[in-house]
Amino acid sequence: MYLDDIVKDLLIDAGGAPRFVVKDRLLRALREFMRASDAWIHSVTDFAVQRGEAHYTIEPPEHTKVGRVMKVGKRMPVGTTGRKLPGYIQGPSSQAITLDPIPSQDEVVNLVMSLIPLRTLAELPDDLYDTWQDGIRSACLFDLYAMKDQPWSDPQLANYHMGVRDAEINRAQQVVVAGHSQGIIEVTIPRFG
Repeated sequence: MYLDDIVKDLLIDAGGAPRFVVKDRLLRALREFMRASDAWIHSVTDFAVQRGEAHYTIEPPEHTKVGRVMKVGKRMPVGTTGRKLPGYIQGPSSQAITLDPIPSQDEVVNLVMSLIPLRTLAELPDDLYDTWQDGIRSACLFDLYAMKDQPWSDPQLANYHMGVRDAEINRAQQVVVAGHSQGIIEVTIPRFG
């Protein structure tokens, strides 16, 4: 879904806030919601890890960055003995993965990452918006109504939308812990895969 369409929808409830303010607050709220909830999940499958190499570069989908690596699965070559899965640590650029310890053999791994939109994002995947639209909308409206000294400021509405946002963040965190690993809900982006 295009962000401009979400903004158009939000303007109805924005209390007269200008369009550019609503869009700015939507992007800000979207980043905060995704960071707090891990709601935007993306999988990288069959990622080759080479023996003795410590650093790997991954490419997050366009207009996003990696919030954190959430899950790592390892597929060992046939006939090899298993060993402890290396720890995966996100690099400071949000595009580098560091392995510790350095792998002693070639492996194929699957990564599940939490993504955060960049400010250049223009389109939100439909499955993501359909699943978390209440949290996204309330995160934005809370941010708008909580602005001080503005004609559209409204502390009561800010409190209401803060409650909805927090409940949706909590729900998303529960889904991530219990759901994504068991296939209950998938908010992945196949076109980036």
